Amino acid sequence: MTSPRMPRRYRDDEHAPGLAALSPAPMFAAFYGEFTSTPEIPHEQDHFSLFVAYSDAMGWLTDDNHSGLWGMNDAGGNSYGDGPRAWFQVEVDPVPAGRPLPVLPFLQAAVAVNERLGIGPAEKVLMLLPVHRLGPRSPHAVATMRTAGWFAPLAPEARVSAEVQLALGQGGSREALRRTAADFVRLEQSVVTSLRVTGSAAAPVTPFDDSFWGGPAGATLTVHGSLAAWTPDAVGWVAQALAECASAHGVSDLLVTVTRHEHERA
Repeated sequence: MTSPRMPRRYRDDEHAPGLAALSPAPMFAAFYGEFTSTPEIPHEQDHFSLFVAYSDAMGWLTDDNHSGLWGMNDAGGNSYGDGPRAWFQVEVDPVPAGRPLPVLPFLQAAVAVNERLGIGPAEKVLMLLPVHRLGPRSPHAVATMRTAGWFAPLAPEARVSAEVQLALGQGGSREALRRTAADFVRLEQSVVTSLRVTGSAAAPVTPFDDSFWGGPAGATLTVHGSLAAWTPDAVGWVAQALAECASAHGVSDLLVTVTRHEHERA
C-alpha cells in the first residue's frame, strides 16, 4: 500500500490521468459535461487536495497511520476542450468478504469536491473498477443488494433514463461480460429498472493510456434502464453491483460508463 502523496498544485498540462498509477488496483472516475462556466479554484485548493481532505474527514483515506477504503493516487481537471471536467484516481485496499467495492463513497467524495470547485452535475461518468480487489464472489451473493432499499422512497420524477456501457480490456472474455450483464438484470431491485441489454457498442474512449488497464477495450455491451436518480449514490450503487456480478465470472478490471439521458416522465 502506497502512502497518499502530499497535496500539490499543478497546471492542467503537467499531468494526465493514469500517469501516477502506483499500484495494481487503481479505481478511477472521470466526469464529463458541458462547460457552462469556468470554475474559480481557490488558492491552495484543487481536485487533489480537496479529495484528500474530504476522504480523510470521512474516515475513508488510508495512510501510514490509518486504515480506510483507499489511498490517494492523483486527481485533476480541465476547464476547456473535450476531456473530462474532473477526474480522480485512488488505490483501493483489499475489500473484506461480504463488502462491496467502495464505488459509492468514492463518487460521493468526487462530487463533493466538484461542487466545492463550482463544477456542476456531469452528464456522463466513466469508471475503471478494480474488480479483482473483491476476490472470488458468488453470482448469488451481491452485497450491494442490502442497500437497495435506500432508493425506494425517491419520487418518481427523480428518475432518469440511463445508458450503462460495460467494457473489458484485451484479455477480457465476451462470455464473462455477457454473464455479468445477465446476472445484473436478474437482480430484484428498483434502483435501475426497465432493463434491456444490447450488443456490442463502439469502444469507449478513455482519458488515460490503454496500458493503465490492459486496453484498448475489446468486449463491450450496453445496458439501458431507468435510474432512480442522477446522484453519485445511485450511480455508485449500480457500479458496485456490476463489479460484484463481474467478480463471479473472473473479471479483473471493468470499465463502466454511465450516461444520463432525458428525465423520465411520471
